[in-house]
Amino acid sequence: MSAGGRLGAGQGVRAARAGGAAWTDEPLGALWDVPPATQVDRVVGHRDRPADDRPAGADLVFLDVTVLGPTPGARDRVHAVCAGFDVHLLVAHADPAFAYRDNLRLLATCPGLRLRLIGRLEPGADRAVRVLAVGVPLGEGPTLRLAEDRLGRVDLGLDRLHRADLPAAASTPAVTVAAEELPAGPLYLMHRHVERAISGGRPVLALAGSTAADTARLRRVGLATGATLVERLGQVAAGRERDVFGRLRAGDNDLLSAAWLAAAVYSQTVEGALTRAVWSAEQ
Repeated sequence: MSAGGRLGAGQGVRAARAGGAAWTDEPLGALWDVPPATQVDRVVGHRDRPADDRPAGADLVFLDVTVLGPTPGARDRVHAVCAGFDVHLLVAHADPAFAYRDNLRLLATCPGLRLRLIGRLEPGADRAVRVLAVGVPLGEGPTLRLAEDRLGRVDLGLDRLHRADLPAAASTPAVTVAAEELPAGPLYLMHRHVERAISGGRPVLALAGSTAADTARLRRVGLATGATLVERLGQVAAGRERDVFGRLRAGDNDLLSAAWLAAAVYSQTVEGALTRAVWSAEQ
C-alpha cells in the first residue's frame, strides 16, 4: 500500500484475509467523532490538489444521521438531520445494476431511523451527501436490525436492504432549518459556461448567444466577479477578426485558455467556500 493509502501491484504485494471490525469499534469509530464541518473542510481542501496527490478516501465523510423522510419536491433524495442541521442523502450511482436507489427509497420510508453512514460530499449549498454505505450507530433509538454476520453495516450498492431490516416503528425528530438565500443555482451557471468550453471549445462558446441573463443573475446574488469572468470568456471566444478576404482569422488560444482557467478556478473556489459555509457549526 502506498503512503497515500492506495493499493499497488508487484512482487511484494500479498493478499490477506481479515475478520473486519464494527464501525463503532476503534480505530474506525474515531472517524465519526470528527465534527462534520471539520470533515468538509478536509474534503474541500483536497479538491484543490491534483488527483494523484489526494490520499485514498479523501472525498469521504463519516456522519451519524436521523432520517426525516423523502425530501419534499425532490426525487430519490432523503431528508435527514445531522448534528442539529438538515442534510440531504443522495443516490451514489444512477446505474440500475447497483442497489443504491432502491435502498435509499426504502430508508426514506422510516422517519426517525438512526444511521451511521459513509458517503461522498456533494459540493454546493444543499448540504448533501451521496451515500455509499450505512450502519448501526452508537446510542439508543430505532436503527437497522441486521444479522450478526453483517457487522452492523450495509454496502448500499452491493447489498439489498429489506423491510425486515428496518425497525418496527420510529418517531420523527424535530429539526429547525434556517431559511437562507444561497447562490447554489447561479453557481450552476458558472459551471455551465466552463463545461461548455470543454465540450465544444471556441465554436460552442461563440454560438452560445448572449450571456446577459446569466451574468445579471450572478450579480444579483453578489457574484460580480463571476459575471465578469463569464462575459470575458464569451467575448474572447467570439472576438475573432477577419482578414482582407473576409475569412475568420485564427483566434488567440492562449487568451481563451487564460479566460477559461480564470472562470474555472473562480467557480471551484466559490463552490468550496459555499460548501464550507453551509456545513459550518455556526449554521
